[in-house]
Amino acid sequence: MSLERFEELVDAYGAQSGRWPDEDRELALALVSNCAQAQQALQAAVVLDELLDQAPSEDPSAALRRQVLAAAPKRQLGWLGRLNQLTEQWWPFTPRWQPATGLALAAAFGIVVGTMVPDTAAASEPVDVAELAFGAESDWDASNESDLP
Repeated sequence: MSLERFEELVDAYGAQSGRWPDEDRELALALVSNCAQAQQALQAAVVLDELLDQAPSEDPSAALRRQVLAAAPKRQLGWLGRLNQLTEQWWPFTPRWQPATGLALAAAFGIVVGTMVPDTAAASEPVDVAELAFGAESDWDASNESDLP
């Protein structure tokens, strides 16, 4: 490892070797044990780490958060992303495929039942709901007559 790479490593990750990337750690520790300039760079990083540890941490203000979020680049959504946002507003629960499947099955059932029911406007007499459900009354009586003794 070069001294320049070691200084970049210490500047980026600090003096604690546990924070360094795994692939660079062994080489960096070997360089520190053999090079006086690397030891000086490490000592300077230790001093900087101690100063940073003493500094109080403050939460950003709400105005700063709004400013940062307003300056962030907006993600462009394709048609699928916009559709996902729209369905999320209608159905915020997961998964959204369940109500969509229920609506599709209800529509399909309605279409099938609607095409199977005879057209009552074309019939000479109105069709009773019971007749639709259980068949014609004459069919019912004919089947029961054969059962009588």
